Amino acid sequence: MKKLATLVIACGLSWTASACVNDPTPIERAARVARAQCLDPKVVHDEERILQQTVVVKVEPVTSVSWSTRQQGAFFVGATRLYAIPPERISADEMARVLQCHSAKAVLNNVDPAAFADDPFFLPDAWVDTEVKAERGLYVVTVSADKVWQNLALLRRANAFANAHREVSSSF
Repeated sequence: MKKLATLVIACGLSWTASACVNDPTPIERAARVARAQCLDPKVVHDEERILQQTVVVKVEPVTSVSWSTRQQGAFFVGATRLYAIPPERISADEMARVLQCHSAKAVLNNVDPAAFADDPFFLPDAWVDTEVKAERGLYVVTVSADKVWQNLALLRRANAFANAHREVSSSF
């Protein structure tokens, strides 16, 4: 029985170590996305339109609680949601593909960061996961990164982006 427990622990440690080694880097992830999604000319055409014409009506952090041994909770930002009105004739799937492509291009240094100040769809040297869903007439764009400090940076960038992309007569 002792040998079995040792084997299980060794396999568990081996699996954990191999999982860390096999995680793709942000550049590897970006290159894979760029090959799969960025070759379509429509994506290139829609990128600038989406980044300039999307109206952001609300930004909110997605938080979680971590409990310590003393039962004191700490809140962590795990993602950011942007509630947006997209440009006309852009589906949620198209918007997701374009934003993922934009993030991939940014990680690969194929986007001028100065052109889109406070862009919440990428971070230098990090991969940003992007999901877009239609919800009650808006698109909910959820962006997240691997680390809490990166998610805080995304939240700050999303708020700044929203301030620059708000509709004058927003009801939110």
